[in-house]
Amino acid sequence: MAAALRPGGLLLYQTFSREAVTDRGPSNPDYRLAPNELLRLFPGLIVRAYRDEGCVGDTRRGTRDIAFLVAQAPR
Repeated sequence: MAAALRPGGLLLYQTFSREAVTDRGPSNPDYRLAPNELLRLFPGLIVRAYRDEGCVGDTRRGTRDIAFLVAQAPR
């Protein structure tokens, strides 16, 4: 996916994380990402926004079960 971006192009990726606190998303952990896996999958991109809260803090608040990345291809 990163190779398909034009210089300066943006990648927006959102998926389910393995550190789940609800039953949303796939039950099979093979279809969920490990902590920081999105960052490792796109090492050549410039991170503009990233969130992967997992079980940190108050698990009743925030964006749980979801990991997302907004990253930009270098110009």
